[in-house]
Amino acid sequence: MPSIPAARPDMPRWGLVIVTLTLGEALISTLITVARFASYLHLRYYLFSFVDLGIWVIVLTLAWRRHGWARFGMVAMLVWSFGNLGWAAVMESSQGGVLLSSFIEPVLNLLVTAAGVALLFTPGGNRWFSNRTSS
Repeated sequence: MPSIPAARPDMPRWGLVIVTLTLGEALISTLITVARFASYLHLRYYLFSFVDLGIWVIVLTLAWRRHGWARFGMVAMLVWSFGNLGWAAVMESSQGGVLLSSFIEPVLNLLVTAAGVALLFTPGGNRWFSNRTSS
């Protein structure tokens, strides 16, 4: 008789929902930025933004499928995203000034995403990811 997979505990469920919502917000924000500043942005911005979002989607999909290592992929993506944001702030400040308001939304998005990822590492999340049944 096949074993019935355990129900997902609340903490990892909320963590995945939070990361999914922040990823959706980041996609909408990126599309608005691309539409608004299309004539000013270089092709590398488009490619980089959508490749970055694509990697997030892949890692998030794997986390929804109980691949525990995908949580560490999310941590790596968070570090990468915070680093890119810092690099963008330095580049903007070297070219005449930084509009603080332009960095509020991405910083808040990354902080909320980090909170969602942290929920995946709670004891319930560790148990749920480690009990992955082979299919």
